[in-house]
Amino acid sequence: MKKSVVWVIDSMGRGGAEILLMDLLPDLKRTFDIYLVILSSEIEFEEILIRTYVKDLFIIERKGKFPFFKQYFSLRKILLKINPDIIRSQLLYSNMLSRLAAPKGSKLFFSIHSTLSLDSFDKSNKMLILEKLIYKKNHTLIAVSNEVLKDYKNSVGIKGKSFVLKNYVSKEFLNYPKLNYRDDIKKIACVGNLKEVKNYQLIIDAFVEKAEVREFFEVHIYGDGNLKSGLQSQIDKHKLPIVLKGKINNVYEILNEYDAYMLPSLHEGFGIAVAEAMLVGLPVIASDLKVLHETTHDNAIFFNPLSVHSLIAVLMRLRNFKKEDFFILQKQTKRAKEIAEQYYLKDRYMSELINIYEN
Repeated sequence: MKKSVVWVIDSMGRGGAEILLMDLLPDLKRTFDIYLVILSSEIEFEEILIRTYVKDLFIIERKGKFPFFKQYFSLRKILLKINPDIIRSQLLYSNMLSRLAAPKGSKLFFSIHSTLSLDSFDKSNKMLILEKLIYKKNHTLIAVSNEVLKDYKNSVGIKGKSFVLKNYVSKEFLNYPKLNYRDDIKKIACVGNLKEVKNYQLIIDAFVEKAEVREFFEVHIYGDGNLKSGLQSQIDKHKLPIVLKGKINNVYEILNEYDAYMLPSLHEGFGIAVAEAMLVGLPVIASDLKVLHETTHDNAIFFNPLSVHSLIAVLMRLRNFKKEDFFILQKQTKRAKEIAEQYYLKDRYMSELINIYEN
């Protein structure tokens, strides 16, 4: 008999956690009876498709005068009715609500996908206080990287069991490998929503400041967000070779058309887009963050995400690469691909996830 899991998530938009869960549902269905609870009407996947993978689907919208309390009582009712073997929550809001609503003695696993000291707690000390109050010893923490676990330990403290379960890359990326490498790097891809933390402003600043950079490189950014109009106006004003390509669902089909991948983020929890680029076989240019050193095993070219001159220096070095430099870079890229194949595929993820639940 399958174990039952009530899986709680903030929304089903096309963020990293949501895409991962959607890809995981068919595999979870083979082992568990999944009851999916979505705490928002934001659903960017076909609802009929979601329902084929779950035992039941509950959508509890945040609306009304006291939405938190409405969601609390609704989730509590669901948990009491189903009495699941496992409660699993993803993302900060779902984690908090699930821990409050869970009946006493429940087997609850909550996952942390970002460095919360930078992503949430720096904006609200009340959130940090609440997190410390409702996190109990019988709750099991799953972090997406060692750096995320370390950050949570320093901010909140570890009370119960904790595990690191690194994200995985969809197998489709294996079907579109980078095969033809040029002797220069000109065309660069970026993937991620257009928001402050992704730090795309740094790329624009580098292109504006250095003529040799904008005359040599071309950057395509895949993603959408509230910064789009502001970024586009700067691109138009300075006539920069930077293209905002908008959302794309099948990014694995186009990555191999590029010479390199760039991630200028101010902070990351794991850097799934970096792992995707590694699996395709693209050289990675990334922010000098501890977590990205962890994800790439140091097989990337790093720059300071707070310094436009640091990014310019890296791009100018790439612009002036000699043949022997490309040989070294290709060896590094090959090693990064091997790491992604070893650590960032679904079979490994599912095996570790089931072990965590059983232990």
